[in-house]
Amino acid sequence: MSRSHPLPPRANTLHVVGDTQAISSARAAMVSADFTRPTVPDVPYRVQVGDLIGGTGEPSLFPAAIALLDSMGTGQWWACVGNHDYDYQDGSPGPADAAASMGMPGLNFTVDLGYAMLIVSYVRVGVSLNDPNPYDPTWLDEQLTEHAGRTCLIAAHGPLEHPDEGGPHVPEADEIMAVLAEHDNAKAWLHGHTHTVIDHPRLVMPLDVGGRTIAHINGSATYYTDPDVDWTDRLCTTWLTVEPDWLEVRFRDHGAHQWIGGGPSGSRVWTYPLL
Repeated sequence: MSRSHPLPPRANTLHVVGDTQAISSARAAMVSADFTRPTVPDVPYRVQVGDLIGGTGEPSLFPAAIALLDSMGTGQWWACVGNHDYDYQDGSPGPADAAASMGMPGLNFTVDLGYAMLIVSYVRVGVSLNDPNPYDPTWLDEQLTEHAGRTCLIAAHGPLEHPDEGGPHVPEADEIMAVLAEHDNAKAWLHGHTHTVIDHPRLVMPLDVGGRTIAHINGSATYYTDPDVDWTDRLCTTWLTVEPDWLEVRFRDHGAHQWIGGGPSGSRVWTYPLL
């Protein structure tokens, strides 16, 4: 079942923020202003799914990006490391430096949200293959095993399946999906990287990980959406509500100050049953 009203409930909703990257100060101000409206709940938790900054890890770029996340509400936020958060060309500063600049406890960590476990993890994407540290899914396997019986949401920068290209954009996607297939408490993969438009039919979708499916949820982007950077691009984020038997995803256009239709059906609420 699904709620008919588009406003997400505060207590059990995770705000998923896609790539903020090189958002201009004017566009950042528009996004921040939207969070003062009574129709945008001040949820306890949000996760930014990588490319918090638009560069190659310059420490000077992080304060403005962090201020944008702080402006979204009083709740706690966490961030994944994306390829633009560090120097993916020569590795200095590296991914661990980016996590430190964000104020995160590390590249990989787990947070108890109460209604779910949030597993934040660093994965490489196609443009960062010179990173000499391939993703080791052992830690993910250990976290899912430790939290058996809890709804687990995994947040990482890269998609396990690209919405446009199909197939994996994370080099170790097959190994990751093999782990997810073994743990029925792994319910969703939250990601960014692709700057996907909010009404893309594969923005949110069931993903077959091998014998079972999980929800594959894209945070869209507040910087730009494909194919080009344009001043008319929507400033969008997604909002994930966790119920005992299903997930709900809602879509917010912060420039238009509206809850809008998105995803495969263009509806204001996309519902995914937790089997």
